[in-house]
Amino acid sequence: MSPPFYFSLNRKNRGLQLEFKPRHLDKIRQLNQLDIELYEASREYFLNNLSSQVTATQLARFRKGQCTFSFPLKLSYLVGGFVKKVHAHR
Repeated sequence: MSPPFYFSLNRKNRGLQLEFKPRHLDKIRQLNQLDIELYEASREYFLNNLSSQVTATQLARFRKGQCTFSFPLKLSYLVGGFVKKVHAHR
């Protein structure tokens, strides 16, 4: 008995590319204007605070820690912090 044969009816045509006209892009910008403004303000706030609070030494230490910090320890750290917050609010 041979294995069943399957084929996909929904195949991606890699040669067919969507072409957005300027009016399409304008409409997308219009519909996403609040999201765009929020993103830009948040990005600026984040970058300003990051540069004022984190030194190059701290960043290097963090990156080194990311390589050596195992997943179970990360998980216990995150869960422990969450549990502490929950108990603190009771």
